Amino acid sequence: MEITNARPEWTSDDVAIFRQFIESPTGRRLVPALAHNAPMLLRKGETNDILIRTGELAGFQDGLQALLNMAYPMSEPAKPEEAFPALENDAAWNDGNQLK
Repeated sequence: MEITNARPEWTSDDVAIFRQFIESPTGRRLVPALAHNAPMLLRKGETNDILIRTGELAGFQDGLQALLNMAYPMSEPAKPEEAFPALENDAAWNDGNQLK
């Protein structure tokens, strides 16, 4: 694996193939099998040990979520409409008046 600061390429073809795997019988067992091997939280012990284990579990859960997001990427959020458009933007203000 080459180490660079560029984001690895993940195309729509990769998404389709990975989704096909996730939806296969083996893929449907993958995430539950990984989740079964998640670090268990400690019920008692020293505070630092409990905090470390909590961080391990959070990281493991983030990894599982990243796998699912690679198969089912979230669409880009819609750009929110500007609540207060610029006063100079005649197209945004449909009042019949135009600035000269």
